[in-house]
Amino acid sequence: MIQDDTRVHGMATHGESQGAMNVLVIDDDLQIRRMMAKLLTRFGYSVLTAADGMEAMKMIELAPPDVVFTDIFMPEMDGFEVMRRFRSTNPNLPVICMSGAAMGSEDFLKYARMLGATDVLYKPFFPKAALNLLCKYLPSSA
Repeated sequence: MIQDDTRVHGMATHGESQGAMNVLVIDDDLQIRRMMAKLLTRFGYSVLTAADGMEAMKMIELAPPDVVFTDIFMPEMDGFEVMRRFRSTNPNLPVICMSGAAMGSEDFLKYARMLGATDVLYKPFFPKAALNLLCKYLPSSA
């Protein structure tokens, strides 16, 4: 498991230290984790990152997420299992599955939707696409 210095990210410069939405980004690709953390932090979200599902299970004890972005194919625990475990304890938690992998003609994000993903994000994606999805899950009071 790769440990990186972008694991926990603080609030963005909007000066909001209370009430920021907690976002958990789970991906075995360090570049994806760093890009998402930088982007979301800049827009005022509190961000935790994990390199795989097992690490993510530990992260939720630090700060329960309001929204989860998870890759599907990762070592240790894949995104389908992450989603199943999150759904068992918090069925209303928005889980956005991400993947660029396809095996033949299989669309694994289609399966993610059938298994309960709130939304899907095809890799590679533009940062604005991730933000637009996230905005759908902002509390109505935000």
